[in-house]
Amino acid sequence: VWFEVHYKDGTKSREQHWVSNEREIIKIPNYGNKEIDFALFDADNAILKKLNFKKEIPELLAQVQYAENVMCRYDAMKALEKEQYAVKESTYHNLYKTEKFYLLRSEVIRQIIKSLEGYPDLAVPAYMIDSALKDSDMQVRKSAVYALNNINDVQATILESYFSDANTSYETLIRSLELLVKFNENKTEHYLNISRNIKGINGLNFRIKWLEMAIEAGINKANHLAELRDYTSVSYDFLTRVNAMEALYRLDILDKEILSNIRQATLSSNNRLSEPARNMLRKYAEVNKHKRLIEVE
Repeated sequence: VWFEVHYKDGTKSREQHWVSNEREIIKIPNYGNKEIDFALFDADNAILKKLNFKKEIPELLAQVQYAENVMCRYDAMKALEKEQYAVKESTYHNLYKTEKFYLLRSEVIRQIIKSLEGYPDLAVPAYMIDSALKDSDMQVRKSAVYALNNINDVQATILESYFSDANTSYETLIRSLELLVKFNENKTEHYLNISRNIKGINGLNFRIKWLEMAIEAGINKANHLAELRDYTSVSYDFLTRVNAMEALYRLDILDKEILSNIRQATLSSNNRLSEPARNMLRKYAEVNKHKRLIEVE
C-alpha cells in the first residue's frame, strides 16, 4: 500500500509498505521536520475499501486542494459534507472556478446547495448555482438540479431551456419538470406543453413521468390515463411496464385492466419484471380501496 505525507511547503514523502495484520504501525521519517499538511493511505486509490481515517478540517481542506488522485480529493470532500459552509467556503469557491473534472465540481455545487436548506439567507454567490445550471457538462447540471428543492425566476428560465437542449439527460429533464411545476403550479400546463414530445429512454422514463404529472394536474386525464395504462401491458418492455406500474401506484389508480396486466407480469420469466410486479400487488393490497378489487378479481 502506498502512503503519502504532504507538507506545507508543497513537498511530500511517498513510501510503499506491506499491511498484513489488523493493526500495523507505519513510520515515515520526516527528515526536515517539516510541518505536515495531510496524509494519505492508499494514495493511488488502488484498493477497494471502506476507509475510516479521521482527519482535522484543515487537513481535509488541504487534501481537497492538493491531493494528486481525484478520488482522494473527492473522499476529502465527502468527509467535509456535514461541516458548516463557512468552513469550506473559500476552498470550494476556488475549486469550482479552477477544477475541470465534473465529479469534483458537481460535489461542490451539491454541498453548497444543501448548505442553503437550513440557512436560506446564507451569502452564496448566485452565479455559482446559476453557472452550474448552465454548465457545459451535463453531469454538473444534473447534480445541481437534483440538489435543488426550490428555484427562482432566473433558474426557472434556465430549466425551461433544457427541454430544447439535446445535450441534457432525461433524468435532468424529469427533475427539472418537477421543480418547475413546484415553482409555479399555475404554469403546469405550459411546462407540460413545451415538453410533450419528449419520450426518454430506460423504459420511456420521461414520458411516464410526464403522463403522471398531467393526470395529477387533471389535464386531459382520460386520454393520458389510457396511454399510461397501456404501458403496463405485454406490448412493452419490462422496464416501461415497471415504470408505468409505479406511476399508477403513486397516482393511487387501479382498475381491472391494470390489475390484469400486473398479474400477467408476475408470471414473467424475467424476474426484473415479475418481482416488481409481485411487490406492486402486495402494496396495492395494503390499500383498503384496492384490496376488494384484488380479492374479487
